[in-house]
Amino acid sequence: MDDLAHERVLRAGRRQRGRDGVRIERVQSGTTVQKYSGDFKPGGPCAQARPHRRNDRHVYRGKHCRAPYAIADPTGRALRDAGVERVGLLGTRYTMEQTFYTGRLREQYLLDTLVPDEAGRDDVHRIIYDELCHGIVREESRATYQRMIDDLAARGAQAVIPGCTEITLLIKPEEASLPVFDTTSLHAQAAVEWAAHD
Repeated sequence: MDDLAHERVLRAGRRQRGRDGVRIERVQSGTTVQKYSGDFKPGGPCAQARPHRRNDRHVYRGKHCRAPYAIADPTGRALRDAGVERVGLLGTRYTMEQTFYTGRLREQYLLDTLVPDEAGRDDVHRIIYDELCHGIVREESRATYQRMIDDLAARGAQAVIPGCTEITLLIKPEEASLPVFDTTSLHAQAAVEWAAHD
């Protein structure tokens, strides 16, 4: 989540904060919504509101604070609303190869998810960790990602998900041959809506 989206989540929380901070009442553990006994205070367990992957759901920093949906849900809903049935996914090796994301899209949204071949997955993963995570943006890496997206389109993908925050440093929607569904932006928007919900 970028700093602007992070600040939006915090502002949404501050709008509701009473004298003792915002009481978080909609926290999900697995599929059961539970009440969380802590308060949403600056510096408190949920105050950082930065998502991190853990198994098949995104969790916010803090021992007990979790978003009430899986990371793939906002993107899955947006894709189905757009009429997409087959989507390409770029991300870290774990995101592309494990089922916490692709399985969720398939089971909950009936989406067929395509990923690059093994060599392509290696390139996508390497560029994320060796370049983008260090603020390095190379034209040849952009061209590599564009080729990956073209290949996914040739295999029938109707859209592409940049399933890692850093990918949007490299590929903008106007630079891709497929519609781009930015999972970070969609997740941030859903988090703001959840935080602002009464």
